[in-house]
Amino acid sequence: MRRELVIGASGLIGSYLVRDAKQAGAAVTGTYCTQRMPGLRRLDITAERAVAEVLEHVQPSVVYLPAARPGVDWVEEHPEESASVNVTAPLRIIRLLEGTDGTLVYYSSDYVFDGRDGPYVEADEPNPVNEYGRQKLAVERAIKERLGNWLILRVTVVYGWERRRKNFVHRAMCHLRSGGVLEVPADQFGNPTYAPDLASASRDLVGRNARGLFHLAGEARASRYELALEMARVFGLPCDRIRPVATSSLQQRAKRPMNAGMIGTKAQDVLGAPLLGYPEGLRRMREQRGMRRGDCD
Repeated sequence: MRRELVIGASGLIGSYLVRDAKQAGAAVTGTYCTQRMPGLRRLDITAERAVAEVLEHVQPSVVYLPAARPGVDWVEEHPEESASVNVTAPLRIIRLLEGTDGTLVYYSSDYVFDGRDGPYVEADEPNPVNEYGRQKLAVERAIKERLGNWLILRVTVVYGWERRRKNFVHRAMCHLRSGGVLEVPADQFGNPTYAPDLASASRDLVGRNARGLFHLAGEARASRYELALEMARVFGLPCDRIRPVATSSLQQRAKRPMNAGMIGTKAQDVLGAPLLGYPEGLRRMREQRGMRRGDCD
């Protein structure tokens, strides 16, 4: 039986990786750092000895690494502190996996691109415009240089039910339910990706012995504004309280790759089908209501 380790299992992607593995009957261990969750093992990934002990105990054949500090504006303002989690810790994990048979599955981002000519394919040249993108790209390059068995999965605009309500869709939903008005960029484009679908596709790629770099994203591209409108329609929330704005008006600390998003035909060729587009993904999310903790109530 394949032994799986999910580092960062209390987050959005990690929680669905663990759920998918358990449903498949796999032997899976998940970790958390600050957000305690039942059934997970505490691990500070900046503590190399602790990481080494977990790897020695679990002896995983595959390590999924979605753990990160993803707040893009916070990362821009705290490059050294964020790098300890987003760069230094993954580099240590890479070093611990060197010379083993274990496969590392690392979650990167379309923020490695500058957003001028998207959507992007895997062969396009990265050119990050913010610190978060630079950190992700640094880890990508280290993986390619030092490991033999690896998957780098670039993801974008991942959404779904989440305990901490951090992803764009969940936050926007809660804000509308509370009576608030949403100002949403109409000029930032990506491929919204439903987290359970992403987790299942990730494990499917591993099961098919896929290796290398893949863009793993929903097949439909949209602006944040279009995504927010569709979310409101699906969940019966007022669309008239969603207002399109220019990104420049938000005065965000970190630059965004505006015309971004990714083309996932390489992954589709392996998986046999594309990942869900956001209209279907949002409907699946609505149907899943009541099955997940972390709603707005």
